[in-house]
Formats: sequence, structure tokens, C-alpha cells
Amino acid sequence: MEKNISIRNVFRETAIREDTKNLSLNPLFNGFINRYRENLGIACLAAYLRQNNIPTKIINSNIENKSNRQIEDEILADNPVMVGFSILYELHLYNTMEVIFNLRKRGYKGHITIGGPCASFIYEFLLNSTVGIDSVILGEGELPMLTLVNRLKSKQSWKDIDGLAYMHNGEAVYNQKKETISDLSVLPFAARDSLYYLKNQGYSTRTASIYSSRGCRGNCIYCTAPSSSCLELEKWRCRSGESLYEEVEFLVKEFGVEYLYFCDVNFIGYGSKALERLEVFCNKIIENNIKINFHAEIRVDSIKPDLLNLLKKAGLRDLLLGLESGSQRLLNLWRKGVTVERNLRAVEMVKSHGFMLEPAMIMVSPSTTKQDLIDTIDFIVESKIYEDNVPMNMFNKMVLFRGSEAERLLRDEGKLDSPDMSVITKPVKNENDLVAICKEMLAREYKIFDDDVEKVWEVLVPYINKLTWLIQDYFPDYMSSEFRQMRSNSNKKESRQEILTKIIGIKKWRDQIGELIKNILLATKECLSKNEVNVGEFSRVIVCIIDEYEIECFGDILKTGT
Repeated sequence: MEKNISIRNVFRETAIREDTKNLSLNPLFNGFINRYRENLGIACLAAYLRQNNIPTKIINSNIENKSNRQIEDEILADNPVMVGFSILYELHLYNTMEVIFNLRKRGYKGHITIGGPCASFIYEFLLNSTVGIDSVILGEGELPMLTLVNRLKSKQSWKDIDGLAYMHNGEAVYNQKKETISDLSVLPFAARDSLYYLKNQGYSTRTASIYSSRGCRGNCIYCTAPSSSCLELEKWRCRSGESLYEEVEFLVKEFGVEYLYFCDVNFIGYGSKALERLEVFCNKIIENNIKINFHAEIRVDSIKPDLLNLLKKAGLRDLLLGLESGSQRLLNLWRKGVTVERNLRAVEMVKSHGFMLEPAMIMVSPSTTKQDLIDTIDFIVESKIYEDNVPMNMFNKMVLFRGSEAERLLRDEGKLDSPDMSVITKPVKNENDLVAICKEMLAREYKIFDDDVEKVWEVLVPYINKLTWLIQDYFPDYMSSEFRQMRSNSNKKESRQEILTKIIGIKKWRDQIGELIKNILLATKECLSKNEVNVGEFSRVIVCIIDEYEIECFGDILKTGT
């Protein structure tokens, strides 16, 4: 399960729900909460082990809503030869470490391994901690995992396995890989234990995670994907269109899946083989009349109009574009490999095809200047990407992920502290010790070099967090409660009318939120354009903008206090 222990002030990292809670919310908001989290990496590993006759159990605590204690009890009762944990991102770190610590404390003697993107880049810290981790699998896990399990079962030495890291004579050792699965189509479909669980519990299994490729050939310094790809012998590989279609057909027939979340770093990919697999996949979806919608993440320099037409016919509904910035200086600094003009053309192309756009933006970073931020605001306003999806998601501060080039560069320049190994290696006695160790492993917070940008950002963040809370947390809960009340008061006409008035106001607030964000951005630009940044005045302007918007949406409801 997820738990935030960092000091980063981002609502999306602190507001954590179980997936079963998300599934019960009102359908009006389901476009943003229906992606319950299958762990696709774990599911792929389980399928591969089962294909090779290794009995394997998946525990998805977020979907099954199990406490750490229940997870520990289940593992201890089964007493498996090995337990594996996936740390996809930092929110998974603390609970993973706590379960491992308690398993060892309660007497589990089997092998404990960890994998996942986050774990791959903090493997030295994980192994140096005293919680009881035996190994870390870096990068793609199928081959090293199968070899490891077979060695453990036969009680053979496992420390020479490629792709594995472990402790030797007080040092973390990593055995580089000598083999990669080139043809991803030979791998079994991901195990769908989580979907079967939801289906058996009576939930609608309309969403599934899937992948069509692995890896990335980009060089963006803020991202761990380039470093992850370097762990494999081939940086990018894809499945065949036939294999992909067969898995989608299975998901639709077995679970009634209506929406697919493609986890590819770059869905379109690279070269003729990549395009061929998408053409085959799309044509088979269309020919067989498979009714499906899907999400994908796409680089702006891989977009082609004809391909977008085909993808739309096959069901592509919403796509994430890695736009990142409206400042060419920053795009160059971050080695993004695109121009602002290319970003604008990509947005125009996506919008003209009628897709729902998810604009991925890094609004501020350590080196963002006033002019950089103004350029980015101008880009957002000109491209009108504030109209799409949840516009608050554009307000991102660059995270200096462990293992990214950006994090390394700042550490080398002495502008970012290195982890304190004396904290990481300290024996764990209680929860406070564990929290301290995990915090030391996490991405570091930093101060933006430009003081004016730092001041403005610190004013903006609380208001953006509040709006994000309303749209992703408060209003969905409120709407669910109101709908239940309306059903129970079906004979009370006055009460139903009051509820409908509130619902109409909330829908208006939601539908027009982009205009509010646009006005906040324009006010931010005006503040930055002045010789002296007055944060007090800026804050008062933002409050007035939000108040006027709420009065426009809710009118008399606000005056009556309802």
C-alpha cells in the first residue's frame, strides 16, 4: 500500500485511497478515479513463474485492502521459499520496509527480494539497511526471478545471477545482465489476480493495465526511464500486434473491460516495427468490432496524423503528452529533444482529432527563472491545454528522483545533499527509525535558485492543492452521499430539488475549472512581470479569483451556507 512520508507538499502524494473506495464513488467523477492499480510488473512476474511451474501468490494490498499485519500473517502462514516486493515509486517504500522488518522480527527465514523502478535506483541503500533484505532485482525481472527461485528451491548458490544485487563483504554488488528477452510476445499474458478478486467481490472490472512495449530511447535528465533502459541490453522492445490484440480480447471477454491503461513509456515507439505492431493491433480491434477505449503516453516527436486517425478508430480516447515546459532554454537543458513549436503543433494535432489531452508539465525546477515560468504560462494559455482533463495536474515541481541525471548533476555541483549512510545503516528499533531511514532514501526537496520563482510557487501550491482536493476527493465523496440521500428521499420533492441544485453547481464548477486555472496563471504572470514580487498582493488576487469563480458556479448556495 501507499504511504507518503516525504516533506513534498503535493496533494496527489498525500491523498491516498484504497481502490475499493475509488470504485464506490459517483460516476460523474469516474473519468479520474477508475484506474484502480493493478501492479503490472508483479502480474507479469507471477505469470512467468506460473508458466514455469512455480506456484505463486499475488497480494495486492491496495485492492484487497489488507493491513500490513494481515499481509505478514498471510506470508508467515504460507511460509514461501521467497517473498518479493515491488517498489514502483516512493509511496510504496515505507510500507514495504515495515512489512519486511516485521516479517524478520516475527521469524520469517525465507529469501526477501525487491524490484521495481524505484528499487532499482536505491538498491545500495536498501541492501545497506538493517531490515532484512537479501537481494534486489534491477530492471526487468522475469529471467533473474525465475533463476533465483529455482536456485533457492534446490538450495544452490544464487549470488552469481545476472541482474541481481546483494551484499558481499559489507558492499553492495550488482551483477550486470548478459541476457534480455528480445521478443516480448513470447511472454505469457500478465496474471489478472486483482481483476479476478474484484470480479468475485462484485465490483465492475471495467479497467485494466497493459503494456505493448518496454523501455525508452529518450535522454531526459529528470526521468529515470533512460537509466532503467540502460539496465537492459536493448533499450526498447515491443510486442507484436497479434499478441497485444489477443490479450485485449481476453480482457474484454473475461472481465468486461472497457478501458485500458497502457503503461508504455512511449506508446508509439521507434521505427517501422513499432508502427507495424500498432497498425496490426488497431486493424484487428476494428475488424473484430472490439469496443474498448484506452489511454496512452506519447512523445510529441512520434505523432503522425494518419496514425492518430487509426488509433482513434481503435479506441484511443485520452493521451498524455510529455510537453514539460514552454521554455526552450529548459527543454534544451533537460535534453528533451523537442522544440516549443513542436509541442504546440502536437497539442493542436491532438486537439483537432478530438482526444482528451493530459498535458504533462514540469512548471518549476531548480533552475527555473522568472522568464522560464512566464514562457511556460504563455505556452499553456496559447495552446489552451488548461481546458483539458484535470488542469491542476500541470502544476508540478520537478522531482529529483534517485537515479536520474538531474539528481546526479545537482549532487555533483554540491547543490543537493547526498544520503547519510549512517542513518540508512542504523539498526531499526522502532517506527521512528524506519521513517528516518526511508526519508534518507527518498528524493530530496530543494529550493528553487530564483528567489522570486520560489516565493510565487510557495504561494500557489496551497491553492492548487485545495482545488485538487475538491475535484479528486471532496466533491466525489459529497456527490456519492447526495445521490444516496436523493434516493432515500424520493418522495420529498423539495429535498430532491435542493440536492439537484447543488449537483448542478458542482458540475458547472467541474466543467469550467480550466477557465479558473487560466485566470490564476495570468495572475501569476502579472506578478512575475513586476520588478518586485509582492507575494501578499499575489495571494489576495488568487483568493479573489477563486471567490468570484465559486460565486458564479454556486450563487445563492454559498450565501445560505449549504
